[in-house]
Amino acid sequence: MRKSIPFLISICLLTVFPARSGPGSATVEVAEDPDSEQERMDVYYSPDTVISLTLTMDSSEWQQLRTQQPQGGKCNNDFIGDRYSWFEADLLTIEVSDAGGNAVAEYQYPDIGIKKKSYCGSIDSEKPSLNVDLAKYDDGNEEKAEAEIGTTRLTWNNSAQDSTVLKQCFGYYLFRLAGLPASRCNFSSLSVYTPDTGTTEYVGIYVNVEPIKKKYLKHEANGFTAGDNGNLYEISTHDFDTGGLTYDEYKGYSDEYVRQDFAWATDEMDKNLLDGILSSVNVEEFIRYWAMEAIVQHRDGYSRNITNAYIYNDNDLTDATSLSQANINFSFLPWGLDKIMDSNSCWQIYCCARVAQGLFESSTYLQQVNQSIEALLAEFAAQQAQVDQYLGSLATSANATWTGEDICLGLNDGQIDRSASNLRAWFSAALTTAVSSIDGGANNSCWSDCSNGPAVPCNQQ
Repeated sequence: MRKSIPFLISICLLTVFPARSGPGSATVEVAEDPDSEQERMDVYYSPDTVISLTLTMDSSEWQQLRTQQPQGGKCNNDFIGDRYSWFEADLLTIEVSDAGGNAVAEYQYPDIGIKKKSYCGSIDSEKPSLNVDLAKYDDGNEEKAEAEIGTTRLTWNNSAQDSTVLKQCFGYYLFRLAGLPASRCNFSSLSVYTPDTGTTEYVGIYVNVEPIKKKYLKHEANGFTAGDNGNLYEISTHDFDTGGLTYDEYKGYSDEYVRQDFAWATDEMDKNLLDGILSSVNVEEFIRYWAMEAIVQHRDGYSRNITNAYIYNDNDLTDATSLSQANINFSFLPWGLDKIMDSNSCWQIYCCARVAQGLFESSTYLQQVNQSIEALLAEFAAQQAQVDQYLGSLATSANATWTGEDICLGLNDGQIDRSASNLRAWFSAALTTAVSSIDGGANNSCWSDCSNGPAVPCNQQ
């Protein structure tokens, strides 16, 4: 069972990153405490941190990377394997500043691994979303990176489906505020220097999201009792069913019972959907997760579209001798929060996915999710000043990061400030309207067609 541990929003920037000792300097004082990697990540992903990235690689390599098409074709959910190739870049320079523009540190990592990500809605050949492994081609980068920023694995989302830029980080923040595990998040700007041409191209602003890797699972704020010894899977259009057994990607990290816990849960749900859910899913936590997908209007998430989520069996399987209800307890982790918060008047409970459907059909759990929505919104209302402060910090950081003409989004001509204003309006509307919108009855029913077409507007199911 997961521990319930409050999320620490951020800590003081200068307590972890040392001051630069001179122009171009990148000296770092390594903390004696080996657990401080998570503290460094808290700071690296803080909304008060401004990150400027310069990638150095040959122009032909950069062009090949950015234009590469996914193996299996665009939007092919049934493809199994790596969709993109890893490339080796000569150097990644990370400049860290505070929100006031004061330089804090500069770090350099030679011979890093980088590859394109996304294969459907956010795929782009001009401004690709990117995954980075600082230690893929140079083992020496691992210790260095963990001593400087706390991690070697980075994810940069191009925000192609979120022109507001702010929604993703705000969404993860609200999940954390609800006491649920969710990624740390802020922004970075990317430039690419190609030494063979001698030119530097400003690509634009990226959403710097913590990937769901070992450090995420071991972060105390996420409260996993198994640390990184459980089994992690990415949900991408396949549910707890035979398709999911084949296509939902196993991400690690246990060496035991790979896919067998997933298969056990699927088999139990096949026998009896509700009983199978109760025996394999952390239902109390899922109720809050389900409620949050309704609150932030995550129509492209698990409960509506059976995608953009991870599931993690929070059990240490290394010493397990068999699989049973005692060692299978799946948690749901939000991902892909770019198409959210798109209406100030329409809130619905989504129940297309198997776990949501099984609980929806029970009046007990349907009542619980309604109560959870109401309780969470009441908690958010009590913390409205804190939420507004977070949005303000987020907007300040995004404005400081978006300093040039973004390849896809153009110039920041006040767009961030308008986005923050719109999100404040959305949040106020959610606090006052969401419960009555759902409890009115018309939206408190399952989708008549969960597999085709866009989300059905409120009161038109």
